[in-house]
Amino acid sequence: MFPAGFLQNAFRGTSLFKTGSKLGLSLALAAAVFWWLLPFSFTRYGDISRGNLLIKQLDTYYQHQHTLPDTGDWPKLKQVGFTDAEMKKAYPEYRKVNNTFYELTFVEGFDGPYLMWNSQERRWKKGFPIIPTR
Repeated sequence: MFPAGFLQNAFRGTSLFKTGSKLGLSLALAAAVFWWLLPFSFTRYGDISRGNLLIKQLDTYYQHQHTLPDTGDWPKLKQVGFTDAEMKKAYPEYRKVNNTFYELTFVEGFDGPYLMWNSQERRWKKGFPIIPTR
């Protein structure tokens, strides 16, 4: 089908490991490691900012109602400040653990750890949601 020596001549003088390719690969690898080592408060700034707004609104709701909205109570969650898109995608995911304790979780992918806020610890962390007992 191809003349003899076609493959040898077709790729003569081309190497994936020329100086430019090595440099490019090294820079890409260094950038990926740098991004991975940055604190999540920097890499997830948008999620944390949105979460902080929802936390303020949930705390205000709790102060006025003396209870938290139930996990699946969409009208109350919308009243608190969750958008329709957030409720459809469950991003962030709101979970009422009990009458005074809730979690906000930004789920990305199938396995964690996830970016989450829990109202007892009152800080952002990477972890796994608490499974509520009923």
